[in-house]
Amino acid sequence: MIRWLLVAFALTLTGFDWSARPAQGTYPLVIAVLHCVAIVAVGVIPRIGSMSMMLVELACCFSQPVGGPSRLWGVCLSLGILSYAEGTVRAVVLGASIYALMQITQLTLFHGTGASGMNLPGSIFIISFMLTIALLGYTFRLISDKFRSRERMHEHTLRELEYEHQEQQLQIAARMHDFVADKLANIIMRTEMDSQPDSTAWHDIHDEARAALDELHAIIDVIRQSDTDTPVAGDAVNQQLAEICAVHDRALATMGLHGEGTVKDWGLTTAPQPDRIRLAAALIGELYTNIGRYADKEIPYQMSITLHDDHLEIVQTNGIATSQRTTVSGGRGLAIYAQRISHIQGILAYVPHEGEWSCYALVPLTDTTAAE
Repeated sequence: MIRWLLVAFALTLTGFDWSARPAQGTYPLVIAVLHCVAIVAVGVIPRIGSMSMMLVELACCFSQPVGGPSRLWGVCLSLGILSYAEGTVRAVVLGASIYALMQITQLTLFHGTGASGMNLPGSIFIISFMLTIALLGYTFRLISDKFRSRERMHEHTLRELEYEHQEQQLQIAARMHDFVADKLANIIMRTEMDSQPDSTAWHDIHDEARAALDELHAIIDVIRQSDTDTPVAGDAVNQQLAEICAVHDRALATMGLHGEGTVKDWGLTTAPQPDRIRLAAALIGELYTNIGRYADKEIPYQMSITLHDDHLEIVQTNGIATSQRTTVSGGRGLAIYAQRISHIQGILAYVPHEGEWSCYALVPLTDTTAAE
């Protein structure tokens, strides 16, 4: 929007100059029209438009037009926008040097002809003005990059806090299930074994315990699935997943666990649906949670994520700590995700075997059934 406002401003100044000094002849008219076209091109494609402006100025080095609008406004516009688009000191120096060289060439060839700006003070002013505009463009780029960097940092911080909150929810769910559900299950089993047909109290205890267990599982299911409600932000899916892995890797490193999550992009043939990406991100978080609970600190864990065609593939392995080998099973969390992934024609399989945990998931990123 700002770029087009600048283009309109430059065209307006050029139009005022044109009305004040009409072009005298065909050649000045052609140069004036090409100059206006180059101004518009700068707004559409900055680099190509700037090159077009340079070619127009180069033509004026061989034959200086008499009359017509001043080309200073278009040159400054192209130089400033080019400096902003490139965002490097080299672009500023190179662009300003090229225009300065052409201005000096025109001054040398057409000095004393009466052409506008073809005198030493005028040329010094024009070169200084162009250099100032180039520096302004570069300065605005630095300011813009700084604000964008702050926004990215803020978004990254919010995502990390969100992931930490999700991890806390998952840990709460796990502890509720491990320390409460087992006790309720034992109560149910004892009442079923010891109850008599006329023992109303035992039946009441049995019913209350089973109702409490069902309610506990319902609460856990809500907690487990709550992290899928938040969309995964970011420009590319692989970058989003890489950030998720990086956050969890750092969290596990503080617990003394070693490993790394990697994301490979072999090319997606279709645009993934946001809800499928959220499901995959939640599953990755669940797997990382299980790593933190059961993994052997002496054996590095692995989390390999591959994007290909219209699927996301996960292969995750880790050693199981000796103290956890009789308890690790995947829990209700993975069972819930297995049902959800199976419902969308995907696969989630996991198994502990001889002190090692292996998990494989294939998550469709688009709804293929809708197309059928």
